[in-house]
Amino acid sequence: MRIMANVTNDEIVEAVSDAVEAVSEAVEPAVKKARRAAKKGMDAVEPTVKKARKAADKAVKKASAPLKPEIYLQYDFKEANVNDLVAAAKAAFHAEYGRVGVKSCKIYLKPQENAAYYVINEDCVGKLDL
Repeated sequence: MRIMANVTNDEIVEAVSDAVEAVSEAVEPAVKKARRAAKKGMDAVEPTVKKARKAADKAVKKASAPLKPEIYLQYDFKEANVNDLVAAAKAAFHAEYGRVGVKSCKIYLKPQENAAYYVINEDCVGKLDL
């Protein structure tokens, strides 16, 4: 490397610009080849990704729709919906004990007494008329 004594800034900038342009031209074919290879790889993977996404969507739909049975008690020309009894038991519990969380709820149906008894959180009991 030789040292130039009377070189201006413009000449240095021009020399660096020429060197950058030469490097860019030399690297450009490799960059294009890498882009083509990446695109081919993405094109090859895309159908598999779509299949996996569809399978995952089906699994989520299937798992997110749990069965919610409706249970009715019919006795002596009367009918009571068990889900309504659970809701009424929870409402009665919250009215008496405030916004305490319900961890468990057991309903005991006694149609001969026209009543349903509940036990919430293993120690709070009450009675509902059918």
